[in-house]
Amino acid sequence: MDVLGISRQSARPPVRVGIAGCGAVTELYYAPALAILERERMVQVAGLLDPDRERAEQIGVRFPRAQCANDYTALLEQDIELVIVASPPIHHAEQSIRALQSGKSVLCEKPLATTTGDARRMVAAAAKAGRLLAAGYVRRCFPAARTIKAVLEHSMLGTLRRFQCFEGGAFRWPVCSGTYFERESGAGGVLLDLGPHVLDLLTWWLGPPIAVRYEDDAMGGVEANCRIELDYADFTGEIRLSRDWDRPNRYVFHGSHAWLSWVANEADAVDIGFPDAGYAAAARLRDITSESETAAADGAAADFHQSFLEQLRNVVAFVRGDTAPIVSGTDVLESVRLVEHCYQHRAPMPMPWLDDIEQRSALREAHG
Repeated sequence: MDVLGISRQSARPPVRVGIAGCGAVTELYYAPALAILERERMVQVAGLLDPDRERAEQIGVRFPRAQCANDYTALLEQDIELVIVASPPIHHAEQSIRALQSGKSVLCEKPLATTTGDARRMVAAAAKAGRLLAAGYVRRCFPAARTIKAVLEHSMLGTLRRFQCFEGGAFRWPVCSGTYFERESGAGGVLLDLGPHVLDLLTWWLGPPIAVRYEDDAMGGVEANCRIELDYADFTGEIRLSRDWDRPNRYVFHGSHAWLSWVANEADAVDIGFPDAGYAAAARLRDITSESETAAADGAAADFHQSFLEQLRNVVAFVRGDTAPIVSGTDVLESVRLVEHCYQHRAPMPMPWLDDIEQRSALREAHG
C-alpha cells in the first residue's frame, strides 16, 4: 500500500491513457510518472497529441505502443479511458468537456480553467457524463501541505494573526511556444502560472477570503509581478509572485503561540518556531500510516516527483473504482474564481522608476 492507501499491484488490465499536450509539463513530469505506472501495469499510454507532431513523437519514444493522433477528435476516437489535458490553459475547458462527453475521464492540468464559467461547465459535464474530472493541483499531495492543513485546522499555532506567501524568481520554465506570454491567445502571467497553486492551497487550508485586493505590472500585457492582499474575519495575508525577481519562495503563518514556515515545493519539510522558547524545529516529515512501527520510523517522505506520481496513482485508482479523487474539479472552483476576480479588479503596481508620462501610459494600458 502507498501513502494514499492505494494498492500498487493489480491483476486487472491497465487503464488506457491519452495525453493532449506534449510540452514541458508532460516531458518533465507526466511522462516519467506514467512510465513508472506502465511498468507496474496500472496504465498503458495509448494516445499522444500535440500541435507540434515532433513533440508528440519525442514523448512517444518512451511509450512505443502509443499512437500519435493528428487532431483531438482522432485522439478521442482511440480506445482510451483517461485523457490527461496538458495543453495551454485556453484549451482546458473545451478539451476536457469534449473528452467527458465522449465517455472518458479527465485529469486536467492546472489551472482547471481561465474563467469560473468554464470551470463550472467542466464540472457539470463530468456530472452529466458520470465520469471523473480531476484537477492537477499536485501540491495537495505533498506531506507538507497535508501537515500544514492539520496544524491550521487544529489551531496548533494559537490564534492565526497573519500570513505571507512569496514565490518566484527568474523565469526558467522550458516553454515550447511564445503563446505562453501572449495575452491575446488567452495566456496569463505569473498569477495564472503560480497563482492557481497558491490560492488553491490557501483556500484549502483557510477557506475563502472575505475581501481581495490585487495589483500587477501587466500594463496591457501579461504580468511578471503581482501582489494580492487577502482579508479574513480575524487575520490578513499577503501574496507576492514574480517571474523576474528572486523571492524567498516561502510561506509563513504567524500565530499567537507559534509560527510555521514552509518552502514552496519542498514536499516533506516544515519549520515551526516558538517565540517564547526562543527555538525553532526543522521537521522532516515521514509516513506514519503503516501498521509497523519499524516501517513508520524508516518510512521515506515523498518528494515532488513522488507526490506527482501519487496524484496519478490516485486518479487511475478512481477510474478503476477504487478510491476517491484527491482533487476534483469541484474542489478548485474557489481558486479559479479568485484568479478571475483578481484579473477583473486589477490595479497597477506602484512603479516609482517611471516618469510622469510613463506613469500615465501605464495607467491607460492597465485599464485597457
